[in-house]
Amino acid sequence: MLGPRYSCDWSTLLQMLVDGGQDKIDIFLLCYTFQITVYSVWRERNGRRHGEKPQTGDSQRRYIDKYVRNRISTTQMVGGKG
Repeated sequence: MLGPRYSCDWSTLLQMLVDGGQDKIDIFLLCYTFQITVYSVWRERNGRRHGEKPQTGDSQRRYIDKYVRNRISTTQMVGGKG
């Protein structure tokens, strides 16, 4: 998604989210992916604190991928109607 601008540095990622120097669609997707990733980590943390079985990293990735893809498909449908 970020291509050559990919970074593991937290402050660099946050700066990309705030900067807005990219296409509106790219910013939207980046922000949404960031949001669902943080939510997914929070959800996993709460599950573990309340005694649920830990999920694998792969299942977390699939969860995030599913939600981003669903959001993209609904955005395309709404955009196509207007």
